[in-house]
Parts: sequence; structure tokens; C-alpha cells
Amino acid sequence: MAIKNGQEIKKNFFSSKTVLFFLLIALIWVAIICIKTSYQKYQMAEDINNMKANSAKLQEEMQKLDLTKAMLNNPAFLEKEAKQRLNLKKEGEEVVILPKNETLVQQAAQNSQNIPSGSSSVGNINQAVEKQDEPNWKKWWKYFFH
Repeated sequence: MAIKNGQEIKKNFFSSKTVLFFLLIALIWVAIICIKTSYQKYQMAEDINNMKANSAKLQEEMQKLDLTKAMLNNPAFLEKEAKQRLNLKKEGEEVVILPKNETLVQQAAQNSQNIPSGSSSVGNINQAVEKQDEPNWKKWWKYFFH
């Protein structure tokens, strides 16, 4: 009979509402911990992916900067920039300053007066002068509608 009492106690213990209540609370607690852990794992994976993307962008930017640095250290580039921006010249070089396009067209028109009028270069110069005198909206109008 002692065995039956022990089995009955075990049966009564696991079927009691108090034990079932605590088991349910423990199960909920374990489920919450699992959900939190899964969410943290998901966030870490997202962070890793973002960091990899940022790393790739930074590597690309670093390569561009290296190319720019190499270009800026190139003596030919430095010479070109010194001539253009600082108006410097090498020893033995002579600087030639050309007039603006309008002046060139006027000089060409004056020179073309010495050439016979049947020449095609005179007509081209006159057309160029006429096109420069036209407002921009007329040029676009002719472009689209003529």
C-alpha cells in the first residue's frame, strides 16, 4: 500500500492546479527568453549586413581617393593646373593670348571682305555671325519646328 500512496501523491502533485500554474508560468518565461534571443540574433545579423555594406562603400571610396591622389601627384597634371589656374609658365615657353570668339568672327569677316564673295568661307562666317545674334529661344524654335 505504500507504493500506491507514493504513486497517488505523485499523481495528485502533477495534477494539482498550483503546480500546473507554475509550470505554465515557467513555459511562458522560457518562450519569452527564446523570442528575445531570436530577435537579438536577427538584429545582429542586420547590423552585420549593414556594416558589410558600409565597408564595401568605404573601400570603393578609398579606391577613388587613391586614384585622385595618384592623379594629383602626377607631374603632368600639376604642370597643367599651374598653367591654367596660376598662369605660370616654364622657362623658355611663350604665352599666347587669343581674343574671344566674337573678336575672331569679326576679324574673319573683315578678312573675308578681301576674298571674292563667291567663296564658301564667307557664307559660313556670315551664318555664324547671324546665329550668334539670334536669341536662344529662336534657335530652339528652329531646331524643333524647321
